[in-house]
Amino acid sequence: MSDEELAAVLDAVGERVDPTPDERERLADAVERLKDRARDALDEVAPDVDADLVQVGSTARGTWISGDRDIDLFVRFPADLSRSELERIGLAVGNETLPEGHEEYAEHPYVVGTFEGYDVDLVPCFDVEAATEIRTAVDRTPFHNAYLQERLTDDLAADVRLLKQFLKGIGAYGSNLKTRGSPAT
Repeated sequence: MSDEELAAVLDAVGERVDPTPDERERLADAVERLKDRARDALDEVAPDVDADLVQVGSTARGTWISGDRDIDLFVRFPADLSRSELERIGLAVGNETLPEGHEEYAEHPYVVGTFEGYDVDLVPCFDVEAATEIRTAVDRTPFHNAYLQERLTDDLAADVRLLKQFLKGIGAYGSNLKTRGSPAT
């Protein structure tokens, strides 16, 4: 295959996997409504706890593939909160935000559900100053997300989408058991 033919194939695939401006706008609007709902849940469940919300994952970084409908929203709790309180309040906020969702467990529990047609993971974590201070495995995720956001250009994000589609096409990408949770960018 010549360089020109390869470029033509990559351009054609890029057009299929790049989210449209309309898709991007719908996602951004849904994320804002989801954040509002989670803030309301925080105010109701733990009005005295100073927590914030951060969107992470491929939709936060612009590396999601057209048609994918996933939102990863982390609720960052103060680092001085106990682990048991993080779990209790995190689940309460998750269940209030996603009332039709269900609890799943990794190192600690979190809530998975749907919101306006998007699959949502609502995950509590500690808001630590540095990645060297993490208290749970997911505490590092906001740092990972920020690191990538600082470095990803539009061209690199497009390359990531192409790579993801290639890996999906050969069955080597995803966060399921079959692919053993291949890392997402």
